[in-house]
Amino acid sequence: MNIIRNNKLHYSKDFINACRINNLKPAALLQYFIEHISFYSFLGAEMEPIYLWATRVVTDCTVQPGNHVTENTNPAQRDIALKYIKLLTTLLFEEGVDKAAETEKSIVIMKNWAADMAPYRDYPQGTITSSGDILHFSFDLNLICSLKGLTVPQVLQAFINDISLAADRGNNLFQNTRTTPAMTVLLLLLSSHEAIRDKILPHQHIYREFGLRLLEIDKILKEEPGVQQRIDHYDIFYHQWYTALQLADTHESRDHHGSE
Repeated sequence: MNIIRNNKLHYSKDFINACRINNLKPAALLQYFIEHISFYSFLGAEMEPIYLWATRVVTDCTVQPGNHVTENTNPAQRDIALKYIKLLTTLLFEEGVDKAAETEKSIVIMKNWAADMAPYRDYPQGTITSSGDILHFSFDLNLICSLKGLTVPQVLQAFINDISLAADRGNNLFQNTRTTPAMTVLLLLLSSHEAIRDKILPHQHIYREFGLRLLEIDKILKEEPGVQQRIDHYDIFYHQWYTALQLADTHESRDHHGSE
């Protein structure tokens, strides 16, 4: 298995805060993002929103100096690529197919393409994070990166860097106009994934306290015209929320060990 071991991913404070407050593991959020990147969306198809926004994170990435587009010089690989691009193009112009069915058909086509390409291309299949979690890369992600001259760690870092509860709240306090693609992926996960949406969060008293405080801060900051000033205030607030949850976990762990 081709694994990237020195990925140098850096979990920003904002990313860690967002994961903890929303009761998500960082690796789980990253894997969810990876699994919804779509080459079919990259071609311009109108898919379900989560695929469009996850793919948008990749297409928005800027090629770094020294990176290069991977050229396909193998005739067999070119024939395979042509075969599956034709299938995707046919699907793109097929009439009477709803988005959900179109999405599922495109996923099947991409799985078959990945299987046919496996003997020819040694794409990186995953990476190990600093915390020891394994992230599995999709064929779609590897393919788009090779076409755009990007690296997978670069794309993952771009996603991490775009996650910020403070920036999202500060920018969109008056109206929702500046939510980043990565934040949209997070919000779609929280709103549409039943196992996450309906899960009872631990430390309910903390969520009640900080939920009420957030509403009060919103009222105060609606009088603040400066976007960066609003973001700075929310940044302090969200980190306090994160810290309160971490302390509650620590106390709970001590109580558990003390009762053994």
